[in-house]
Amino acid sequence: RLPSSPSIFTSDEYRVWLSRAPSTSAIYERIRQSHETIRSQRGGLRFTYSAENLTEKTRDEAPYYMQRLHLGVGGVGGLGGGSSRQLGRLEPPSRRVRAALEEARGVPHPSPTRGRPALRLIDINPAEFLKYKVGVSNMGGVSEGVSGMLWVHLLAGRGLKAAGRSEFRDLYCVLECDRVHKARTVVRTGDLNFDWDETFDLDLINNKELDFLIYSWDPQFRHKLCYKGSVHLVSLLKESPLHQLALKIEPRGTLYLKLRYTPPRQAFLRTPGVRKGSLFGLDLDSVSNRESGGGTVPLIIARCVAEVERRGLDIIGLYRLCGSATKKRLLRDAFERNPRLVDLSSDNVPDINVITGILKDYLRELPEPLFTKCLYQMLVDALTVMLPDDPQGNAKLMFSILDCLPKVNRMTLFLLMDHLRLVASQSERNKMTTQNLAICFGPVLMLQSEGEDAMDFHQPISILKFLLDLWPSKS
Repeated sequence: RLPSSPSIFTSDEYRVWLSRAPSTSAIYERIRQSHETIRSQRGGLRFTYSAENLTEKTRDEAPYYMQRLHLGVGGVGGLGGGSSRQLGRLEPPSRRVRAALEEARGVPHPSPTRGRPALRLIDINPAEFLKYKVGVSNMGGVSEGVSGMLWVHLLAGRGLKAAGRSEFRDLYCVLECDRVHKARTVVRTGDLNFDWDETFDLDLINNKELDFLIYSWDPQFRHKLCYKGSVHLVSLLKESPLHQLALKIEPRGTLYLKLRYTPPRQAFLRTPGVRKGSLFGLDLDSVSNRESGGGTVPLIIARCVAEVERRGLDIIGLYRLCGSATKKRLLRDAFERNPRLVDLSSDNVPDINVITGILKDYLRELPEPLFTKCLYQMLVDALTVMLPDDPQGNAKLMFSILDCLPKVNRMTLFLLMDHLRLVASQSERNKMTTQNLAICFGPVLMLQSEGEDAMDFHQPISILKFLLDLWPSKS
C-alpha cells in the first residue's frame, strides 16, 4: 500500500512549486478565457506542452487561429465558420440551441481528449526499451554507491490507470537519489498516458538508487503519491553507461526513460575551452581581463549569485535541485553570446534551479578548480592538524592559506563563500545547511581528475563544510 506523501513535502514547498510550474488545468483556463470566441472552431484539440516547449505554444498558436478564421461558414469540422449572429439570422431557435451546444462541446478542457495525431509529442516504440523492475537480484548487497553525473530523460508514463473509476488527473514526477529530492517535472493532465519529455543533469555522490515518485497535483489538498518506480544505479551502470528503460512502476504502469552516465574522471576532466571567445572552459584570469581589464569576478558568477539572493533564498533544496537541462542549455548559450545582456528575471527564467545549475556547471568546467591544486593540498594537510580546543588558531591557519590564491580566484571565492554563508543562514526555510551546501559545491570547487587514482569526494566536502562553519555571516 502506497503512503499518502513523504513527510519532506511541506505546504511551503508546494506553493513554491506551484508558482514555478502551473498545472495544465491553469494553462487551459487561461487559454479558454483569452480565446473564447474562436475555440468553437477547434474541435477539442489537445494541448500537452512541457516546461521546455511551452514558449513554442504562443508562437505556433496565432498562425493556426488566423487560418481557421478564414475558413468561413464552409469550414471543416461540421461546425461552420460563421459567428453566432449569422447563425441566429439563418436558423430557427432549435438550430441555435444545437449550435450553442456544439460550441460548448468544442471548448478544450484539461483532459487528454483525442486530438489530431500530429499533436502527439512522443511516439514510443516499446521494443526499443529494456523492461526493468528493481528486485533482490538488482540490489546485490553492494555498499559502495555511484558518483559522477547522470543525465536523465523522462519521456512518458503509459498505463497509469487510476484506482476505481477512470478519471482525468494532474500528475507530476519527482526524482530522488537515495530518498533526497533532486528534480521535479511540470504537471501533466491525462487518464492513462502522460507525456513529460523533460531532461535533467543529476549530481551523484555515492548514490545507490534512483526513485521516480509520481504524485497527483491538487490545488487545495495534500498531494498524493500514486506510483513509484526505482532503478538500482550500481548494478545497472556497471553493465553500461547508456540505457533506455521501460521501468515497471507500482501499483501499475510503465515509465519510459533514458539514462546516460558520466564517471567522475570525465566529469571533472577540466578540459580548456577550445572555441575562440568561449566563456565556459576559459580560465578565470582570461575571462576577467576580457570583461573588465582584470581583477574582477566573472560576470556569470556575480550575476547568478545576485539573482539567487534576490529571489531564491527561501527555495527548498536550493543548489541541490536541478532545473531543466534544455533550459540550462538555452541560458548557457545566452551567456556565451554576451554575459552582460542575459535576462535572468523571473519572467525569462522562472525556475531558479536553472540558474543555480548554470553556476555549478561553470565552476565544474573551469580548466583549473577555483581552489588550485597546490592550495587544495595545503587545505587537506591543514585539516589533519586542527586542534579541537583552538578554534581561533584553526581559523587563522585556514584564512592564511586562502590568501595564497591568485587575485581573481580569491575575489571569486570570497564572493561565493559570502553567498553560501547567506544561503546557510536561511536553512530553516531552504533546508540547505553547511553540510548540504558542501556536498553540492565541494567537488565542483576543488576536484580535478588526473592519473588513475580513484577520486575522493569526502575530502573536498569536509574542507568546504569546515570553511563555511567558521566563515563570518554576510551582513
